[in-house]
Amino acid sequence: VEDKERSGRPKVYEDTELEALLEEDSCQTQEELALTLEVTQQAISHRLKSLGMIQKQGNWVPYELKPGDVERRFCTSVQSKMATDKVHIRHCILYEFQQGKNVAGACESICSFLGEGVVSYDMCAFWFKRFKSGNFSLIDK
Repeated sequence: VEDKERSGRPKVYEDTELEALLEEDSCQTQEELALTLEVTQQAISHRLKSLGMIQKQGNWVPYELKPGDVERRFCTSVQSKMATDKVHIRHCILYEFQQGKNVAGACESICSFLGEGVVSYDMCAFWFKRFKSGNFSLIDK
């Protein structure tokens, strides 16, 4: 004897099914997820909460960041601050100079770390010339 599924009985689904849908398209609404999985919106809401998922800017994301996410966000923030700080850029140029790099190598190295266009070849050449003359002041005069 087998029990037939009753109309009022909630459908059973696995977390992996919900996670796969979110991986496929993280901006789906709870209603869309419920329709796809043939369950109620409340069931989706409870499951998302139990998975620790919240909606940020229209996307479902884990509430707690993974260590790699924290590190990536920190590095991005630091890089963006450094890229706009002229004295820091000059410190980078001085470091490259002290490492014995040429102007082109210094420019390439700094741009690969801080972002394209942060420092120009002419700027590196100007500071290299200054450092070669023995002037290591990073203040622009």
